[in-house]
Amino acid sequence: GIVLFAMTCGSFPFNGQNPKDLFQSIIKDSPTYPNHISPSLQSLLSSMLEKDPKKRISIKSILKHSWLEDTENEDQ
Repeated sequence: GIVLFAMTCGSFPFNGQNPKDLFQSIIKDSPTYPNHISPSLQSLLSSMLEKDPKKRISIKSILKHSWLEDTENEDQ
């Protein structure tokens, strides 16, 4: 999720001046999405960055997510 966020948003979803601050950001902060991010991509990123591992999206669901379907259709 962090890699996809960085690739599509141009920044990292969590920030900190040092490891302790970064860790606190990961635990407490929610990512802020740039305006150019589609609702479909935001949905996927939010699901991938879910803090509770039990609620986080599975790889099977990632592969079926509408954003990836939209991306595949752009190539045609």
